[in-house]
Amino acid sequence: MTQNRAVILGLLLAAAIGGGWWWLGRPDAPLPTTGPPDAPAQVALTSAACAQCHQRQYDSWRRTYHRTMTQDATPENVKGDFADAVYHYQGLSTRLTREGAAFYMETVDPDWAELLARAQGRADRLPPPRSVKLRVDRLVGSHWIQECLHRAPNGRYFRLPVLYHIGERRWIHSNGAFLTPESHDFW
Repeated sequence: MTQNRAVILGLLLAAAIGGGWWWLGRPDAPLPTTGPPDAPAQVALTSAACAQCHQRQYDSWRRTYHRTMTQDATPENVKGDFADAVYHYQGLSTRLTREGAAFYMETVDPDWAELLARAQGRADRLPPPRSVKLRVDRLVGSHWIQECLHRAPNGRYFRLPVLYHIGERRWIHSNGAFLTPESHDFW
């Protein structure tokens, strides 16, 4: 009977983890660059907070490269060239700059990009492209790529459209880094 309980508990744990990953990874509407002024700020927890209750899992995670996958965008952590670098994609430019210890991506305004997607990529039917300058607040990456995230006023992070390919030492659009359906949406 003890072995059956262990199997059942293992299956329940696997189902709970799988359900959690599904819940976190479900497709949502695109995250806005700004939120309602009354939206509550989200509290970010550090890995040290997890270690207080989950020491064994924390120790396992700490031994892997996963501990460095998500980091604040500091000069020590940023791999990409932010020395006024320019990247072109779909005829649109993204400029990557640094101001002191802060990193910025000036890229196509998400609202204008949505208009472009609705127009099936026909920019000639739209007003001139608008751009927005967003601070790079957080990084997600590994040995191969480093994605840039911006923190909106409501506390939510969203992925910026251009990422750095560490191995090739060049900027690429996220559409060229991940398998996704064809789309006219810049974001």
